[in-house]
Amino acid sequence: TSLLLIRHAETTWNREGRMQGNQDSPLSELGSKQAEALGRRLRSLQFDAVYSSDAQRCVRTARIALDDPNAPLRLRPQLRERHLGDWEGRLWREIAAESPDEARRYKQSGEFRPPNGESFLELQVLQYKITTPTQYH
Repeated sequence: TSLLLIRHAETTWNREGRMQGNQDSPLSELGSKQAEALGRRLRSLQFDAVYSSDAQRCVRTARIALDDPNAPLRLRPQLRERHLGDWEGRLWREIAAESPDEARRYKQSGEFRPPNGESFLELQVLQYKITTPTQYH
């Protein structure tokens, strides 16, 4: 069995330096081109299943790359990005300027939790508890 993991293409918020987390933003023009290029690289591969976060940036990336608007995507909220709480929608540069110690800890520690968000370790534990192989058949 082979598993291919792909991150969503660039979004408008990525381009602006905004924190996304569970919030969503559309693919940028470059993001659409990235998804198309990904599709060209994947064209020779056969997939038994395609799973995606239910975030529209991920769904859109997959649909463009698969070049099939009706491709059977298996959407899983368990694949969502980490919840970044009060930081979602904010510019990283503003967060780093306002809270340099928290910004440093965010980058260095899987245990750091943004205000009203979740730590990377909490995300891993939650996904492990709710995701079993039988859920993916």
